[in-house]
Amino acid sequence: MTYFVISQCSLYLTQHPIGNKKDNITVIYTPWSNLRKDGSMAAGQVSFKDEKKVKRIHVVSRENFIINRLNKTKIEKHPDLRQEREDRQRELRKRDQTELLKRVCVYAIFAK
Repeated sequence: MTYFVISQCSLYLTQHPIGNKKDNITVIYTPWSNLRKDGSMAAGQVSFKDEKKVKRIHVVSRENFIINRLNKTKIEKHPDLRQEREDRQRELRKRDQTELLKRVCVYAIFAK
Protein backbone atom coordinates (compact mmCIF):
# COMPACT_ATOMS: atom_id res chain seq x y z
CA MET A 1 0.00 0.00 0.00
CA THR A 2 1.19 3.46 -0.76
CA TYR A 3 1.79 6.09 1.88
CA PHE A 4 -1.06 8.16 0.40
CA VAL A 5 -3.61 5.38 0.90
CA ILE A 6 -2.42 4.70 4.42
CA SER A 7 -2.56 8.38 5.36
CA GLN A 8 -6.12 8.64 3.94
CA CYS A 9 -7.20 5.58 5.95
CA SER A 10 -5.59 7.02 9.07
CA LEU A 11 -7.45 10.30 8.63
CA TYR A 12 -10.69 8.37 8.22
CA LEU A 13 -10.02 6.56 11.49
CA THR A 14 -9.68 9.85 13.37
CA GLN A 15 -13.29 10.70 12.49
CA HIS A 16 -14.90 7.40 13.44
CA PRO A 17 -15.36 5.44 16.66
CA ILE A 18 -11.92 3.80 16.54
CA GLY A 19 -10.24 7.21 16.61
CA ASN A 20 -12.97 8.59 18.88
CA LYS A 21 -12.82 11.91 16.97
CA LYS A 22 -9.52 12.84 18.55
CA ASP A 23 -6.51 14.70 17.24
CA ASN A 24 -2.88 13.71 17.65
CA ILE A 25 -3.22 9.90 17.44
CA THR A 26 -0.92 7.13 16.26
CA VAL A 27 -2.35 4.49 13.92
CA ILE A 28 -0.61 1.12 13.91
CA TYR A 29 -0.89 -1.21 10.93
CA THR A 30 0.65 -4.56 10.02
CA PRO A 31 -0.14 -7.52 7.75
CA TRP A 32 -2.71 -9.88 9.26
CA SER A 33 -0.17 -12.71 9.17
CA ASN A 34 1.93 -10.75 11.67
CA LEU A 35 -0.82 -10.70 14.32
CA ARG A 36 -0.49 -13.01 17.30
CA LYS A 37 -3.54 -13.85 19.37
CA ASP A 38 -3.83 -16.52 22.03
CA GLY A 39 -6.51 -17.54 24.49
CA SER A 40 -5.01 -15.70 27.46
CA MET A 41 -5.45 -12.28 25.82
CA ALA A 42 -8.42 -10.04 26.48
CA ALA A 43 -11.01 -9.33 23.80
CA GLY A 44 -9.59 -6.91 21.23
CA GLN A 45 -6.02 -7.34 22.44
CA VAL A 46 -3.36 -8.53 19.99
CA SER A 47 0.41 -8.69 19.83
CA PHE A 48 2.81 -8.96 16.93
CA LYS A 49 5.07 -11.79 15.83
CA ASP A 50 7.65 -9.52 14.22
CA GLU A 51 7.98 -5.90 15.35
CA LYS A 52 9.86 -5.02 12.15
CA LYS A 53 6.66 -5.52 10.12
CA VAL A 54 4.68 -3.13 12.33
CA LYS A 55 4.27 0.36 10.86
CA ARG A 56 3.07 3.40 12.71
CA ILE A 57 1.72 6.63 11.28
CA HIS A 58 1.13 9.72 13.39
CA VAL A 59 -1.93 11.83 12.57
CA VAL A 60 -1.55 15.30 14.02
CA SER A 61 -5.01 16.68 13.27
CA ARG A 62 -8.18 15.84 11.42
CA GLU A 63 -8.65 17.27 7.95
CA ASN A 64 -12.40 17.43 7.52
CA PHE A 65 -12.38 18.17 3.78
CA ILE A 66 -10.53 14.88 3.14
CA ILE A 67 -12.86 12.97 5.46
CA ASN A 68 -15.92 14.48 3.73
CA ARG A 69 -14.49 13.49 0.32
CA LEU A 70 -13.98 9.94 1.55
CA ASN A 71 -17.52 9.79 2.95
CA LYS A 72 -18.97 10.90 -0.41
CA THR A 73 -17.31 7.97 -2.18
CA LYS A 74 -18.22 5.40 0.47
CA ILE A 75 -20.21 2.40 -0.73
CA GLU A 76 -21.77 0.02 1.77
CA LYS A 77 -22.51 -3.50 0.65
CA HIS A 78 -24.22 -6.27 2.54
CA PRO A 79 -23.41 -9.36 0.47
CA ASP A 80 -25.02 -12.76 0.88
CA LEU A 81 -21.82 -14.64 1.68
CA ARG A 82 -23.48 -18.07 1.65
CA GLN A 83 -24.84 -17.50 -1.86
CA GLU A 84 -21.49 -16.19 -3.10
CA ARG A 85 -19.73 -19.27 -1.72
CA GLU A 86 -22.25 -21.62 -3.33
CA ASP A 87 -21.92 -19.82 -6.68
CA ARG A 88 -18.15 -20.04 -6.52
CA GLN A 89 -18.22 -23.73 -5.64
CA ARG A 90 -20.68 -24.39 -8.48
CA GLU A 91 -18.38 -22.57 -10.92
CA LEU A 92 -15.36 -24.55 -9.69
CA ARG A 93 -17.23 -27.86 -10.07
CA LYS A 94 -18.30 -26.92 -13.58
CA ARG A 95 -14.71 -25.99 -14.51
CA ASP A 96 -13.39 -29.26 -13.05
CA GLN A 97 -15.99 -31.25 -14.98
CA THR A 98 -15.05 -29.61 -18.27
CA GLU A 99 -11.36 -30.30 -17.62
CA LEU A 100 -12.19 -33.92 -16.83
CA LEU A 101 -14.22 -34.24 -20.04
CA LYS A 102 -11.32 -32.80 -22.04
CA ARG A 103 -8.96 -35.37 -20.52
CA VAL A 104 -11.38 -38.22 -21.20
CA CYS A 105 -11.85 -37.11 -24.83
CA VAL A 106 -8.09 -36.84 -25.37
CA TYR A 107 -7.61 -40.28 -23.81
CA ALA A 108 -10.36 -41.74 -26.00
CA ILE A 109 -8.73 -40.33 -29.14
CA PHE A 110 -5.31 -41.75 -28.28
CA ALA A 111 -6.77 -45.09 -27.20
CA LYS A 112 -8.18 -45.81 -30.66
